[in-house]
Amino acid sequence: RNFAADDPVVRRLQHGDVFVFSGGSRGVVFECALALARLGVQVVVSGRTEEPDPNASWLGLDEEGFENFRRQLLDKRRREDPRLTPVVFAREFDRYRQQRELHRNLARARALGLPVHYEICDVADRSSVKTMVERVRVRFGRIDGVVHGAMLEASKSLPDKSAQGVEETLAVKVLGLVNLLEATQSDDLKLMMCFGSGAGRFGN
Repeated sequence: RNFAADDPVVRRLQHGDVFVFSGGSRGVVFECALALARLGVQVVVSGRTEEPDPNASWLGLDEEGFENFRRQLLDKRRREDPRLTPVVFAREFDRYRQQRELHRNLARARALGLPVHYEICDVADRSSVKTMVERVRVRFGRIDGVVHGAMLEASKSLPDKSAQGVEETLAVKVLGLVNLLEATQSDDLKLMMCFGSGAGRFGN
């Protein structure tokens, strides 16, 4: 719902607060991270995607050019492996899509002069989360908020879902939350927030 102008402020955010986002490098979670950064919050977004080589030629392509790059890469991979399936190639190419979106989002934040920083982290890996949180504390001195937005996108009708797919989704959403809570239990947090599923709420 839309908030009324006179709704009470639930949590006051201050300039210089430090917020850690899991899965905040792309999509709607990144847009929310950007909105916080506009308020002067130091925002650390994290994810499993590695930042691409900034000199990679495919990063600057428009949509048509990027689609041509995909086709050329598919032709090359088929010559290398005639047994390559469309599903396997789609999974391989996802890395390019994710890195391109991450690169564009971070470039947008830099162009706007906003305090958005990126950390590599697998939220389902306890040690990875602990190490990332420690790096944030060393860099900024504290953590004021945690936003758990990491997710695994694998939309299928219920009869088509596999046990492994359900387990992997739960590992990111549930185990990831447990890892974040554990890693920040000594921090005086103003906010702990979790993103749900738009498809789960409104249908797919």
